[in-house]
Amino acid sequence: MLATSKAAGPFLRASGLFALLGINCASAEDKLGLPRYDTVAYCSTSDLSNVSRDGCLKGEESMRAKLATEWSAYPFQKRHFCVTSVRLLPKAQRSYSMLHGCLVEQGVS
Repeated sequence: MLATSKAAGPFLRASGLFALLGINCASAEDKLGLPRYDTVAYCSTSDLSNVSRDGCLKGEESMRAKLATEWSAYPFQKRHFCVTSVRLLPKAQRSYSMLHGCLVEQGVS
């Protein structure tokens, strides 16, 4: 049995047990990394009337790089909201540009 004080509460007892068992107790915030989107599918199915497929791919890669560099600076709640919102779309419609647009609408730039 793990020796913990009564004041430590069940969370500390559980996290101590998890640590003893080697289970990672990282928070959801620590695990919310930049999602991976299929940019080839997005650029193949999107309306590309103003840009070529190659231009779309380059734009998405550029946006992915920007988001990757700045990801941890965005507030967790806004990242979570936008990742969840984009996840509601069909896979071929998910894009880094859409994710960035959501963050901008949330007041993050």
